[in-house]
Amino acid sequence: MSKNYEKWKTLEGGSQVYLNKYSGEWFVSSQMTEALFDRLRYGIATEDINELSPIEASNLAKLIEAGIVDIGSNNNDRKPSVERGQVTLVIIEALNYCNLACTYCFEDVPTKGRKMTFETADTIVASIEKLNLAKNFVMEFNGGESFSNIKTLCHIISKVESSKIKANHNVSYGVTSNLTYLNEQIINLLKKYNFSVSVSLDGEKFDHDKNRIFSTGKGSHEKVMNNIKILNENRINFSTVSVISEPGQLTRSYNFLKSIKIPYVSFAIRRHSDRKPLEDVDYSFIANELFEAFQDSFLHFQKKEFSPKLLDAVILIKNLISPFDPQYMCLRTPCGAGTNMITYDTGGDIYICQDLIKEPQFKVCNASEPEPQDLIDNNDIVRKLRSRKPGGNIGCEECDFQMFCQGGCYSTSYYASNKDVSASFAKKTPHCEFYYQSFSTMLGYVASGPSGLAEYINSTPYIGD
Repeated sequence: MSKNYEKWKTLEGGSQVYLNKYSGEWFVSSQMTEALFDRLRYGIATEDINELSPIEASNLAKLIEAGIVDIGSNNNDRKPSVERGQVTLVIIEALNYCNLACTYCFEDVPTKGRKMTFETADTIVASIEKLNLAKNFVMEFNGGESFSNIKTLCHIISKVESSKIKANHNVSYGVTSNLTYLNEQIINLLKKYNFSVSVSLDGEKFDHDKNRIFSTGKGSHEKVMNNIKILNENRINFSTVSVISEPGQLTRSYNFLKSIKIPYVSFAIRRHSDRKPLEDVDYSFIANELFEAFQDSFLHFQKKEFSPKLLDAVILIKNLISPFDPQYMCLRTPCGAGTNMITYDTGGDIYICQDLIKEPQFKVCNASEPEPQDLIDNNDIVRKLRSRKPGGNIGCEECDFQMFCQGGCYSTSYYASNKDVSASFAKKTPHCEFYYQSFSTMLGYVASGPSGLAEYINSTPYIGD
């Protein structure tokens, strides 16, 4: 067993959680003696196994079966999935403006601009064909308000459906929308291709209309709620994403979304915006709100009663269970920038991350390049992002959760470094307290082995009649 395992926490009932903070692996034991733990960390000779008590021998057998203890020189190293190094998320910005003027927009998108042309769309589809795509990947339309350029969305999907992309891969379509645009053409598109729809809704009217406003200053909450009714009438599945700006808002938002029976919800901690730079807030408090919301959701699931399913909690739990193969994706931890996500802007330029699309130094190339994947793989910033190591940020070297967090969202570190690319790779994310508290609380809960947790992860919310 690795010498890096340490006793991390004593659970209610006396069981111990042992954690290797450098690999992220952990196990729980109710009968592990200090003597056996110390012997395993430094190795135990085969002939000495007969000296173990029956309980210690049973414990040892379980640790060997789980791959935590190696026999002889056989290292039972965990190997990441093949998809870890492939593109699993392609984001396409079909226009570079938005009908809303949200106060915290991370892209600082203007209310006037241009739409992607069919010619650019064709070039992007041809470029995607040349990427190192995972067998299963998501094509997501995001940035500005995608539905206001529905013709280009339809054109892109038509091209993809008749291309070798569709022949060789399983493509899922997604869209993030402020849902102020909705018509019959949009409804038909969502139905035909079984879109994953994420609606930007910051909870109740008071919180939503403070930030998600039209250029006139009028809030958009009423419009969004009316269009949610239309989605429900057309039996279109969707989730919501709420941007959390302050303590107390997550709880208010969760309770509101629960009251209107939103089946799937997620919460995004507000990121940097030139319009509204980050402020010092109690991120630990917000993390505790997220955990309390998860507990409520899980409790109602156990009772077969309705409650929104927290997608954030599902990702946290999956990362805790499989730290050697974490769920890389946009807005997830660890960050997927330059690892398995790519963004095409309205003009066909390729960026490592949608958050950084307004920063010229993060442009890799244009979709018209004959070998885009080579240019991506050999880009200096992409290489640095891919070589980020757990605990590599200043102040993170001995963190218990460095393997789960792996530095957090890169763009937050970049902006916290005053846009100094060199310094950004060592800068600890401003959201550190949120990550630390979230993983700490959730690991203790998962380690306690609550009944039905695996079923919750793969469940569909109970809606009832």
